[in-house]
Amino acid sequence: MTIHSKLTPDVATPAITLDAWQYRLTAQPHPAARAVGAYWLTVGPGLPVIDVLSDQGSIGLLLGFPTDLQSKRRISGEWRAPSQAGSDMDERIHNLLRTLGGRYAFISTQKNRPRLYPDAVTGVSCVWDPLAKSAGSTAGAILSDTDYDARFDRALYRHLQIDGEGWFPAGLTAHKGVERLLPNHFLDLLTWTAHRFTAVPPAKPKPEDVIDGVIHTVQAQAKALLTGPKGLAIALTAGRDSRAVLACLKDMRDDLLTVTVTGTDTDTDTDTDTDTDRHQTDTAVAQQLAKGFGLRHRNLPRACATRAAQDRFVRRGEHCYADSNKEFHPSVGPIAKTHVFAGGLGGEVGRAFYWSEADDPGLQVTPGLLVTRFGLRRSDVIEARLQDWLDHLPPLNDARDIFDLAYVEHRFGPWAMAQFCTDPTLERYSPMVSYDAVRLLLDLPHDWKAQEKLNEAIVARMWPELNSYPYNTLGPWGDRWIQLQRVAADPKILLKKLRQRRGAL
Repeated sequence: MTIHSKLTPDVATPAITLDAWQYRLTAQPHPAARAVGAYWLTVGPGLPVIDVLSDQGSIGLLLGFPTDLQSKRRISGEWRAPSQAGSDMDERIHNLLRTLGGRYAFISTQKNRPRLYPDAVTGVSCVWDPLAKSAGSTAGAILSDTDYDARFDRALYRHLQIDGEGWFPAGLTAHKGVERLLPNHFLDLLTWTAHRFTAVPPAKPKPEDVIDGVIHTVQAQAKALLTGPKGLAIALTAGRDSRAVLACLKDMRDDLLTVTVTGTDTDTDTDTDTDTDRHQTDTAVAQQLAKGFGLRHRNLPRACATRAAQDRFVRRGEHCYADSNKEFHPSVGPIAKTHVFAGGLGGEVGRAFYWSEADDPGLQVTPGLLVTRFGLRRSDVIEARLQDWLDHLPPLNDARDIFDLAYVEHRFGPWAMAQFCTDPTLERYSPMVSYDAVRLLLDLPHDWKAQEKLNEAIVARMWPELNSYPYNTLGPWGDRWIQLQRVAADPKILLKKLRQRRGAL
């Protein structure tokens, strides 16, 4: 199959109009769509489309914001893929994916392989309607406004509390008949079905190998982003992941802007006490780090979106996510035109996110147990999907490994990365993420995961002085002082805590 740049002829089907960063791939032609092999592609404003070439000619397209981990450069316009070894075409495609970082979807147009592959965590989201033979970034990109409303699954939306902190796992979306592509799966455009694949062979690396691999990935992606037209801003918080990213980039620190979203969150009724304490702690520790190491630093005061902007945010994300980012996404506005942003998202893959202290290798993982670990309400629909997922897992002999893979495939992709189109003003990257890096994090020894050793080990290797500052705390007196300040500002907080304590007795 080849890629054509010509426009489609006039046909009965209407033209497709998409919002920023959205895309739609169909089996039927549309006016002004781009022919991609036997399919037709339409993209919204601001979404890059990159021709992928090999020694044999065109082999597909990249959508989104990919980086080349070998040359350490951003990819735009046209990309000649490095020669890939492999005994067959599938292996060559998988090896190609391992050379890429950033956020992207790869549409393969190779003979007998018309497929859509995501990056390691589906950083550019993909949903599809198998009956309509149409795929895109969100349900809003592939459904008409009428169908969007008619097929909206209000019952499941309410059951999962999407208006709060819920999300759709197991390939589900808020719309009946619309499927979500999960990490480690590709969409076969011949059958319009998803299939698991393994881009990186399982391994049992030593901790030093994991440290080396994560550092290499973070540095390669940061260097690539610094070749772009905008500056690179990285998160500076009290957390472990952002500290590890900063440590990896010690030698680039003069080229970076560190940023912290600041505020007490007391202007909203939806934030928890923990949220309030966390943001105040982030603010205080970030200021200490910036001053102590002479970092270029900028505070970004929390800005609340208007109701119309919140509704637009949720609709752009196809009603699959409505957490605090819905309210506070304008906070990054001051850097959106001048910088791209890199955070620590991904480090939690190596931190036993869904484990319990009582877990042992032989624990039987059931759909109900998974839903409980997700913190979601149980549902027959979800549990049936999760049973199918469990039935098709690669060989895993330890329940804890199943929990970790579930985090990547049912939380990281469908929750965090499903927000790709919600705020298309700022390019957001996760430099700890690539196919190789995620595989290394998954294969980290169990004791390292349980004891959360990795990030502090990275800091100890790259910039040990950073470990002298506290993680997620100001110490017992500092934390208590924050709480006293909040009670003084709003005595209702004390009454709330007393009611909570009575309810626990």
